[in-house]
Amino acid sequence: MTDPAKLAGAFAELTKSDWRELAETGLKGADFERSLVSRTLDDIRVEPVYERAKSAILKSTRAGRPWTIAQRMDHPSCETANKQALIDLENGATGLALVFSGAPTSRGYGLQVANVADIETALAGIQADHIHLRLEGGASGIAVAGLLTALAEKRSYDFSELDWSLGQDPVGTVLGAGFAGNGFAPALTDLGDLTHDLLRRGFSGRICLADGRPWHEAGASEAQELAAILAAALLYLRTLEKAGIDLATAWQTLEIAIAIDPDQFLGLAKLRALNMLLGNIARACGLENSTPVPIHGESDWRSQTRHDPHVNMLRATMATFVAGIGGATSFAILPFTSAAGLADEFSRRVARNTQLVLMEESNLARVTDPLAGSGYGEALSSELAAKAWELFQKIETGGGIIEVLDDGWLQDQVLETAETRASKMAHGKAVLTGTSSFPNLAGTPPVVLDVSPSDKCFSENDIDLPLGGEGERFSALVKALGDGESLTPKIPEFAGSPFTPLPSLRLAEPFEALRQRADSIAEKNQRPLVFLAGLGPVAGFVARANWTENTFATAGIATHLEAGLEDGPNAAAAFRKSSARIACICGPDALYRAQAGDMAAALLDAGATRIFMAGRPGDLTDALEGAGISVFLYGGCDIIAALENVLIDYENA
Repeated sequence: MTDPAKLAGAFAELTKSDWRELAETGLKGADFERSLVSRTLDDIRVEPVYERAKSAILKSTRAGRPWTIAQRMDHPSCETANKQALIDLENGATGLALVFSGAPTSRGYGLQVANVADIETALAGIQADHIHLRLEGGASGIAVAGLLTALAEKRSYDFSELDWSLGQDPVGTVLGAGFAGNGFAPALTDLGDLTHDLLRRGFSGRICLADGRPWHEAGASEAQELAAILAAALLYLRTLEKAGIDLATAWQTLEIAIAIDPDQFLGLAKLRALNMLLGNIARACGLENSTPVPIHGESDWRSQTRHDPHVNMLRATMATFVAGIGGATSFAILPFTSAAGLADEFSRRVARNTQLVLMEESNLARVTDPLAGSGYGEALSSELAAKAWELFQKIETGGGIIEVLDDGWLQDQVLETAETRASKMAHGKAVLTGTSSFPNLAGTPPVVLDVSPSDKCFSENDIDLPLGGEGERFSALVKALGDGESLTPKIPEFAGSPFTPLPSLRLAEPFEALRQRADSIAEKNQRPLVFLAGLGPVAGFVARANWTENTFATAGIATHLEAGLEDGPNAAAAFRKSSARIACICGPDALYRAQAGDMAAALLDAGATRIFMAGRPGDLTDALEGAGISVFLYGGCDIIAALENVLIDYENA
């Protein structure tokens, strides 16, 4: 067999400048930067080719060990949630994420527990001291931590052996509400108080959570999300140190949660950059030899779609791939029907098995940081870390995360980025398959459980508790709950200093709103229909017609293609036979100059209420608009605004 090394040696070694010269030749005069170079929303330059990195340092928290497969427990009924969890644990899950009602991540559902009996029911038959357990309590965070602690006392658990993450995140809890409870100070005092008590019990799990998911859901860029995570983490370290807990111990209470979306390389770079940035914080605190901070990942809410939801499986698979090789210590998948409601057993099974297949069959848990040494991966990670660190420093210069939230400038930056994301979706520069591209109008609604949403949380405020600071308050709460007292159900009320809230957004929502309007029209009469007037031979416009049909379908609008139309009268006769109200001329550019204007006039005479044209009008804009064409549909136009015209005409019919 030929020696590969000798074979490679027969070819000249090319440099990056050699490749660029060849690429520019192939571009035939097109601009290299515009054609082959892109930029992220953090303005990080992404080149078409990179040279091998000069050095490679592994950046992974998990390093070749299996990650924890965390399955959500979010059914309001403790009995049903327990049955689901037992199935999950019996079939491969190695952890549970207890998502409580009222928590930002509950999506309107979540466990409803008021006392220790409820939490016992939810965890019946589950050896909670032998699995990873996560709490997502939101406004109920202290209260549900008290319930779990009381349960651990009742079951005589060894607190030093518990692999629990208690998810205490005052910043994330109020981020979407626009109010800081009674002010951040009491929440931070409670955090210090709870930590003192748990440390005295010997608890060695994680208590504080710096959560990037609210920022991601609001549309933040990768650097904005990372900077906010760092700022929250530093706030909690300072809070615990101020409460009298030494910094090394405070560090051991910290955990990160981060959203992983389907963007493979940016997702990997984000995880690698996060490890680099946490290393910076550790060194600044004199803790460079401390245990790495665990990173919990979750498939992102932002890219979830309600229509054609099975494509969400593919997005979740990519997110799992990124988390797996990127070093996340635990990972949870949002079931593929989450945008439509509470997941049934099949959706939960798919979420669980996606991770099992990638871990056990694809062996991703054995892979450690494959981007190490990649020119692209190292450059993207380093530049992202630098951008995030720069923004983090601005937050610190502004007084820290609380002061910055009060001022509102960070939220303004995030909302501006979210507008850019939405614009990219509207103009087709970013796509969600099944929603903004290749929609399936014949698809059926996803199957979800018939459960009514509720935002109520459970509060300890009606239990008589002392002031806290060094564990007194939380200890009294645990005792009261252990003695049988119950939490009070209530709708969360936030009072205090208002700040600019962050929304929870899905990229698909503008297109789903159009689909909903089209479906409403269809229920009353007929589905909105556009007559596609195929100008000239099919071969001349088939690609454009396919794109146009697909684009109308993203708004739930059906099309009827009449091909081979030669002139206006021919098109008008065909239009009268259709039941459409709107027409779209679709043909090759070469025929538009001579025939599109006459065809538009004929279609208007035939009763069309509005005329579209597929393609850019170029220098014909004035002439075509004068002939009655009001909307031009092409890649790069504002697709949502264009399609709204169809729905408006049908709604006003």
